[in-house]
Amino acid sequence: MFTRTDVATIARKAAQAEEGKGQGHTVYAQGITPGRYVVGGYAPAQLYPVGAATGHMRVRIWDAVHTDAAEGAHTLGFWEDDGTVYVDLGDTWDGLGMAIAVAQTRGELAIYDRKEGRVITLANL
Repeated sequence: MFTRTDVATIARKAAQAEEGKGQGHTVYAQGITPGRYVVGGYAPAQLYPVGAATGHMRVRIWDAVHTDAAEGAHTLGFWEDDGTVYVDLGDTWDGLGMAIAVAQTRGELAIYDRKEGRVITLANL
């Protein structure tokens, strides 16, 4: 489960994202031990233009994390790409092979390696 503070943190940081900087941030659900690889697409992502209002995002994100589709998610995060801010739920995996398989099933373009601090683009594999 994600707290109000988790949701507010993501909304605030997402609202401050700058176009073209590729920024992102992730929070982890209470009570889970995160695996090495973060895979998004656990539930449909929310898309916002850069500069969207924090309050608007906070309400929509709060509603999203309290749906049946969000149950069991490990991560809540955002990233900016080409002027769009994506807010996404995900989960984590210890093995690269399993993380890639899950990401491909969900139609994800990339995963995040927490240990190395880098994005792994699936098209490059």
